[in-house]
Amino acid sequence: MNKSRRQLNFQIATLESSHDKVVGGILRSEPDYFTWEPTIEKYCAEAKLPGSKTLVARNWTGKELGCIVGRIINENTVELVVVAVRRESRNIGIGSALIEAILHWTAAEGRKLVMHRTVGLKGSCPADTMVYEFFKKQGFVALDEYDFLWADMSCAVMVQAV
Repeated sequence: MNKSRRQLNFQIATLESSHDKVVGGILRSEPDYFTWEPTIEKYCAEAKLPGSKTLVARNWTGKELGCIVGRIINENTVELVVVAVRRESRNIGIGSALIEAILHWTAAEGRKLVMHRTVGLKGSCPADTMVYEFFKKQGFVALDEYDFLWADMSCAVMVQAV
């Protein structure tokens, strides 16, 4: 990232409580990407599990601009459960900074890989393609793409070594 977080007017911090309110609030503010309430509730629940790390990006007034949830799934791997940035806060480096922070946490925890399941390219719409390309830009590579994990869309399994 070329600009410091201070220049971009946001700060990344660990979220210790209020996962349902903060994570759920950010996800619900993005109906183009997070459309099914049971999935939002699942992400909020996973944020509270042992071995999970939830980070939030806030502006100088304290408004939550984005969040990321990572969870240790085995001795080598952290799963990137969800990452979301409010529409009005995109394209200023928040998503990249959140991923960078989870990669640092992954390394500090002694894990070697970050794995993420995201929308694949098979039959995808332009918004899905943008998400997939965002993760590629962050250094993730696709292992495979499946059409049987999620109803009506393909799922790309992507990884990044730390």
